[in-house]
Amino acid sequence: MDAAAPLPVVCLAPWRDAAMTTPKGIMMPKFLFRASLSAEGVAGVLKEGGTARKKVVGDAITKLGGNMEAFYFAFGDEDVLVVAELPDDETAAAFAMETSSSGRVAVSTTVLLTPEQVDQARGKTSGWRAPGA
Repeated sequence: MDAAAPLPVVCLAPWRDAAMTTPKGIMMPKFLFRASLSAEGVAGVLKEGGTARKKVVGDAITKLGGNMEAFYFAFGDEDVLVVAELPDDETAAAFAMETSSSGRVAVSTTVLLTPEQVDQARGKTSGWRAPGA
């Protein structure tokens, strides 16, 4: 290799789908954040409004280098559902921990996979077997 030639680009996350990239071409995983609000959290939404909460969450994700794709309020066990792209698992964990540390919301995080990622996963085997099988 020529000493003046640029170094090759190495993709550290080859399993990530090309559709999950920033404008600069950096691949990012997608996450589903499910949030349950405490009584104080619900009171805060009633005081500030739903669109204000969406902006706060979107701004926080952007500040972490991510992109919020969807934000919904919901009925049921979860009060808020957010789909976001973030640079890595550690950043998603940081966002979830920071949010949950308020005591007004409990966050559960799920890594989302594309159908193509599932296709790649099904070709990998470990030899695992069920107990007694």
